[in-house]
Amino acid sequence: MKTMIIFFISLLALASCEIYEDEPTNPAEYMSGRWVFYDYDIVIIGSVSTATYIKNDTVCIDAYNRAYFDKYDVTLKQAFGQTAKDRRFVIGQTVWEFDGYHLYVDFATLNGTLRPTHEPYWVSWDRFLLPDNSTMKVTNYDSGDVTNYTIETNNGGLGVTPPNKMTLLSPNIITNLYSEKGSYDKAVTLRIILKFMR
Repeated sequence: MKTMIIFFISLLALASCEIYEDEPTNPAEYMSGRWVFYDYDIVIIGSVSTATYIKNDTVCIDAYNRAYFDKYDVTLKQAFGQTAKDRRFVIGQTVWEFDGYHLYVDFATLNGTLRPTHEPYWVSWDRFLLPDNSTMKVTNYDSGDVTNYTIETNNGGLGVTPPNKMTLLSPNIITNLYSEKGSYDKAVTLRIILKFMR
């Protein structure tokens, strides 16, 4: 009888335990919420001459379409105001909010409440976020553009703890320089690393 009681107590103890496995989690379930853009880095992959990036508080996932020539250098600039909302970022101000497979990237205060200024963009991930080579695709219905990012989170997409840091690597950004004769050279190819936290 004593053995039978110990067996039932052991069975109850095991039945009440929850077991968590380190299996990848569906990102639509655990990426939801607001993410604040806090920093970025530029990685220059190739250039026809020495290239230096002068960092400020804004960056765009877009080609540098304005070139200014002086005697020795060419300065390339982006048109921040003409870049799609989901491809422009301001440190400490840009907020991305995931709601399942919807993404909001621009907000305004209406009647004391922060609200999106646009219909949601569609976001899709690899089926699961994995530690290496996971991708995220943002479809902007305003511009018709699709941006593919490589994504990494600080928990690698495993377990039940949602991440609080997200890093996005942009696709290649190629800027060409046009000469007076109408020919062009590929001036610089770069990628941008975007850093978010919540």
